[in-house]
Amino acid sequence: MLLLLLAAQVTIASVARAEPATRSIYFDSGQGSEIRSDWTGVLDDTAQAIRQHGGRVRLDSFSDRSGSERANRQVSAKRGQAVRAALIQRGVPAAAIATVAHGENSLAVPTADGVREPQNRRVDVTLVQ
Repeated sequence: MLLLLLAAQVTIASVARAEPATRSIYFDSGQGSEIRSDWTGVLDDTAQAIRQHGGRVRLDSFSDRSGSERANRQVSAKRGQAVRAALIQRGVPAAAIATVAHGENSLAVPTADGVREPQNRRVDVTLVQ
């Protein structure tokens, strides 16, 4: 138990001090922007790092190609705003958060087979100093 606690503290401190570190939050398919409970750890760690060490966070939101380009940009914007709201709720100042919706641009993986599309439905959370 102590080892896990120490590892968590080292991770938070190193993320706050190092080069920009990016973690991703993934979303279910469709137009939803609900953050699943299995991603609360990323939100909690990010908020704690910013509250303790300052800095800013950049949220880059993406979608897969399963809809029109316009719809994909809108859903990626909704997902970015959901992550932004969750960070503000955790005490991160709104002024410390920048959000950019990319839609279906900058795919993490090709989507021709449809199997890897979940990896494209994401918000990349980057801590910057």
